[in-house]
Amino acid sequence: MGYRRRASPLHAARAAAGSALCGALALTALLFDDPLVLAAVVIAALAAGVLAGVWPQLRRALLFALPFTIAIALLNPLVTEQGVTVIWRLGELPLLGDRDITLEATVYGLLLGLRALAVIVCFALFSATVDPDELLRLFRRVSFRSALTATLATRMVPVLQRDGQRIADGQRCRPGPPPSRLTLVRAVTAGALDRAVEVAAALEVRGYGAARR
Repeated sequence: MGYRRRASPLHAARAAAGSALCGALALTALLFDDPLVLAAVVIAALAAGVLAGVWPQLRRALLFALPFTIAIALLNPLVTEQGVTVIWRLGELPLLGDRDITLEATVYGLLLGLRALAVIVCFALFSATVDPDELLRLFRRVSFRSALTATLATRMVPVLQRDGQRIADGQRCRPGPPPSRLTLVRAVTAGALDRAVEVAAALEVRGYGAARR
């Protein structure tokens, strides 16, 4: 998932405004335990994404978040002993001991899963609608070096992804068994180090870090 400029009010808004919107939704999901509030946060984030034209990105985030939501909802009643309303006695379990499933732990697990879903959707909306370059420019007055480093790091991610895809395509064209993922990661890592040296040399030639106020 990555940012792509689109013709929507949310994309046209400043990075501070978009970040404030997504942050407010995520903070609401973290502060409230009411399932209606959590569901409203998810619906609001999805509606904002649909209006901004980033529904495919949010759909992928939903598919990614649903297994975590289900896992949290299922595991919480097993690992917590809070609650007095027993709905299922499991008896002795390996590593867990004597466990009983309570109604309170089950409901709280569902709330935790819904909260995780809401937070993931909010950050997916943030990633798809807020310009990362403009967001990093907000912090350059605080720390120019950190903002520059973060900008270069975020710009390197898609470049390294394309490098890995090209290397994988080239290796599949060669005869013999396909290379392992470890070999591919090693090649991309070596390329990343070479690119880092080249970027550092280019910044040094341009005088970054040498100028004074």
